[in-house]
Amino acid sequence: LLVGILGILVSRKGMTAGLHWEALAIPLAAYSVGIADVFTSILRRSSRQRSIFKADKHHFHHRLLRAGLGRNWTLAALHGVAGLMIFFVVLPTQVSLWASALFLIPLTMVLGAGIQLMRTRLIEQSKVLDIESEKPVIRQAELRKKAARSGGGS
Repeated sequence: LLVGILGILVSRKGMTAGLHWEALAIPLAAYSVGIADVFTSILRRSSRQRSIFKADKHHFHHRLLRAGLGRNWTLAALHGVAGLMIFFVVLPTQVSLWASALFLIPLTMVLGAGIQLMRTRLIEQSKVLDIESEKPVIRQAELRKKAARSGGGS
């Protein structure tokens, strides 16, 4: 909410000088994380032939929590992404297009690497947790190996 309010304050320029595209783009950028979360949830649930209204634990904040971030860090990450989206919208309005491209391209590459790192961590976490039930998965083969190691030595 705070990020959205800050974005609206920045977009005030559009309200005083007539309607500019920034007046619409900045609030949309502030809500982009929530909008993307809703659309991915709808797509995920409909592709699995489930009701789009049935709750699950696959929202962005659940995935970040499963990846090992605490509640405060998860909140900071989601607000940070929303803030970066606003930054991506505001920067081209303040500097030339080439200057913003020279800044945004490396920043996007770094963000992409960070997202890939988080994705790898989530995949590793999903091997340990059963995503549907949120319960730890215990593989029988692993239990047999553990029992053989502990029982074989005595």
